[in-house]
Amino acid sequence: MSNLWAEIYNDKTVYERDVIDAIVPLLKLLSITLIGLLLAHRRIQLIPKATFKLLSRLVFALFLPCLTFIHLGQSITLENIKQWWFIPVNVLLSTSVGFLLGILVVIICRPPPQYTRFTIIMTAFGNTGNLPLALVGSICHDKENIFGPECKKKGVAYVSFAQWVSVILVYTLVYHMMEPPLEYYEIVEEDENRCRILSPQLSRSLLVEAEWPGIQDNETEDSKKPVIGYFDNEQIIEEGGNGREKSPRTLGVVRKMRIVAEQTPFRHIIQPPTIASLLAIIVGMVPQIRNCFFGHNPPLSVISDSLEILAGAVVPSVMLILGGMLAEGPTDSKLGFRTTAGVIVARLIVLPLLGIGIVGLCDRMGFLVDGDGMYKFVVLLQYTTPSAILLGAIASLRGYAVSESSALLFWQHLLAVFSLSVDDLKKIAAYKAVEHVKSGMVVGLGTGSTAKHAVDRIAHLLQQGKLTDIVGIATSMKTHDQAVSLGIPLSDLDTHPVVDLAIDGADEVDPDLNLVKGRGGSLLREKMVESATTKFVVIVDESKLVKHIGGSGLAMPVEIIPFCWSHSLKRLVNLFADSGCEGKLRRDSSDGNGEIYVTDNGNYIIDLYFERDIGDLNEASDAILRLPGIVEHGMFIGLATSVIVAGVSGVTVKTKGDGIKDFDSLM
Repeated sequence: MSNLWAEIYNDKTVYERDVIDAIVPLLKLLSITLIGLLLAHRRIQLIPKATFKLLSRLVFALFLPCLTFIHLGQSITLENIKQWWFIPVNVLLSTSVGFLLGILVVIICRPPPQYTRFTIIMTAFGNTGNLPLALVGSICHDKENIFGPECKKKGVAYVSFAQWVSVILVYTLVYHMMEPPLEYYEIVEEDENRCRILSPQLSRSLLVEAEWPGIQDNETEDSKKPVIGYFDNEQIIEEGGNGREKSPRTLGVVRKMRIVAEQTPFRHIIQPPTIASLLAIIVGMVPQIRNCFFGHNPPLSVISDSLEILAGAVVPSVMLILGGMLAEGPTDSKLGFRTTAGVIVARLIVLPLLGIGIVGLCDRMGFLVDGDGMYKFVVLLQYTTPSAILLGAIASLRGYAVSESSALLFWQHLLAVFSLSVDDLKKIAAYKAVEHVKSGMVVGLGTGSTAKHAVDRIAHLLQQGKLTDIVGIATSMKTHDQAVSLGIPLSDLDTHPVVDLAIDGADEVDPDLNLVKGRGGSLLREKMVESATTKFVVIVDESKLVKHIGGSGLAMPVEIIPFCWSHSLKRLVNLFADSGCEGKLRRDSSDGNGEIYVTDNGNYIIDLYFERDIGDLNEASDAILRLPGIVEHGMFIGLATSVIVAGVSGVTVKTKGDGIKDFDSLM
């Protein structure tokens, strides 16, 4: 592996191309952010600051609630809530780990005393809302994304399910922690009543509202009155009492809790995105209501379609707003360079590394949804994002460390590109697979995002002269076009009936190395080539590992002839009725409203979804192929000779005969 890394880094051309491929989703977002930055820059200022504030309010009050309702409402069910329980738990877990890191930052960096709690908060609470939604939207925009056709639907649902926990945390725990220490308040006389106001040097306006906006306009003097002010060392007159004075030490726990509750802005918790999440959960859990908005020809489709159009504005709007914030640059901060750097390192480097280990451990303990890559991605994302922009709004509301929060948010979002643009492990797995290719071989070239990296690598080694006399056999027209453009000589099975080596990805891998393939639509040609090979090397990421075929809950494709396709669909579903089978005709768009998908062979594809294990795979295979009109299915039984698994802990190679136990340790 060390030699592989050295070769990648020494080869400038390959490295540059790989880095570009790895960060394309992020670059899409940054390009929109750059537009916002240019539009709001002080020297250009084509759009005034007030416009960005208005846009942020539209995101908060309209676009984001629409997105949340549409994707969470059609995804969530009572069964899903049981499966997704770890998402809100992980929000609490990641926040707790961040809280401990914040304490370490305070101990090591020694911020000014008045910013101790602020430092802990900015380290503990990450962005679980708009930025993850933007990243999911960018990744899922590509039809060949690694998470499948339901990428965006699932991703937005998972992020939305986590958001309501974050909002409650911010407006309860954070709201009370983000009050200035008592010594930074001044005593003033007003109507013969004693009150405390914030020292002016700690209260400045925020750069711009960028997430959950509109809070500044709602602030009052009470919102800046510290809870701790009720518990000073002076005597307190008991409300509604007989005028007797009591020491704060005599106040009971119940009274203190009541005072805290009175100072908690519960009206901020019940905001449009939170309401949308609650409504989506209610709608999703009641099938009769859900069928009115979602599904096949729902009666209220006009409403759901309109909301979906509005939801599409979230990602570009959020990134434009972020660009507007960055255009103003960091404001004056008294936090100090050492503490600022400490928070950034803890938030963008240390916490993501800890998160990888935590999520990997939880996955092995069975806490995550088996075989769902998007679920794992969203859970990991909760450890990798910068501090929540909402913290800046809370700082402004409380009048505490406002300029410091603006500066920290500026630098974190500016540097986040380097922490998020990590080279894809699947590319490394593909390079590992290409190590099996030797000069003079006939090589089966797979189809899909993972196999694409292997084809690129083979082409580059040919150009360098490290491989010679290679003949490729493409498994799809897309791979054929890619190989031709890269100069790889091609042939077919008629000329070369025996293939020395085939390299391809897979959609599912079970403990016996049986596969599900064909979600990219090329299952027939893939099976023809890979059943003719002497050695078949499969490249996957660890999210593709399942306990049984169909265990991911995603599609197992079956290629059929177009004639009477509806009849074929019904017979396939009836065949696996005991496994809770559902079948869908594949279309070009994931919402089911696009044109019918047509394979390179002119056929249609039926996607089968199983709730339970389908049992003996050979019997299932025979039963499918006995049906008239069936061309081929996506189960590749006993064909793989080895599987290269890219995971959070590195790359692992699994070969036949290694035993199920070793394989299960990866899951």
